[in-house]
Amino acid sequence: MGKIKMTGGELRDIRQQKEMTQGQFAEFLNQLLNRNYDETLVNKFENGAREIPDRVVEKLREHQAGQSGGDRAAEHTVGGTKIIAVTNQKGGVGKTATSVNLSYVLSAMGKKTLLVDFDSQANATTNLGFSWTALEKEQKTLYYSLLEDKPLSDILIEYNDNLHLLPSSVTLAKADVQLIHVINPHSVLRDLLEGVKDEYDAILIDCPPHLGFMTSNALIAATHVLIPCETATASIMGINQLLEQVKAVKTRANPGLKFLGILPTLYSKGENESKESLDQIHRDYQFVPIFEPIPRATIYKQCYSRGVIALEYNPDIPGGEVYREIARTAMGDQ
Repeated sequence: MGKIKMTGGELRDIRQQKEMTQGQFAEFLNQLLNRNYDETLVNKFENGAREIPDRVVEKLREHQAGQSGGDRAAEHTVGGTKIIAVTNQKGGVGKTATSVNLSYVLSAMGKKTLLVDFDSQANATTNLGFSWTALEKEQKTLYYSLLEDKPLSDILIEYNDNLHLLPSSVTLAKADVQLIHVINPHSVLRDLLEGVKDEYDAILIDCPPHLGFMTSNALIAATHVLIPCETATASIMGINQLLEQVKAVKTRANPGLKFLGILPTLYSKGENESKESLDQIHRDYQFVPIFEPIPRATIYKQCYSRGVIALEYNPDIPGGEVYREIARTAMGDQ
């Protein structure tokens, strides 16, 4: 048996300093080490029934020294297309605003970017200034590629040289039911993107506001998941359910899926609920990277109604620097 470099008591102290349960600490270690630990194993580490592996000790020492942020950023430097599922089963949390503005920031950085409007509300399509009703009349929306084998090249829209869009329409709402009858229904989007992903540095998937076949498809296709969460009690309550789905996808279908992070949104500094909710996010989800909050600002809604990307209209709007930070983190350009 090798020399023990950290006692169970030391490990327990670190966990308790983070105010984590053993289950939460296991998730924290999994994110830090890309392992599959559970609370039973953490308990064995703490009571001395299992020796704490050298790699765990090394990473925890680095984390305690404040070096783990660099490790998380390094996870995103691995080559290949970054496919980011932007998801939350609750609507109205800034999911589409995040998908659209982050896509634009990436394209402005010179990254070839594809935005996939995977929501039948077609908000991302509308936000980029396109009429989903007109596109639907010509059957040039994602539904027809997803379930009727129309080539992606027939529906792809070039917003600019670096930003392309796969548009949506209300017809996509039928997909959740129809996918049940398809072979390998959970991997249809992954298979569809396989033929084009090498043409892009980043692909962002604006997911529907519910957990079902569509969201599973997005998570299985993705390399990373980003969770916008309004700083409000009702929004936070849904995070655990979403994390359970992410965990299931990692276990059964996409073990390489990583958390890009949680993005607090619609933050109002002067409101107690907003401040308390932000504190709760940091307290309950320490095992997931958490970005600075996006402030509540009417400019996002105004730009959406005009079919304009907010950060293209004004690069200095509230939250703009946060989106640029997320883009740099996603691409490893720290």
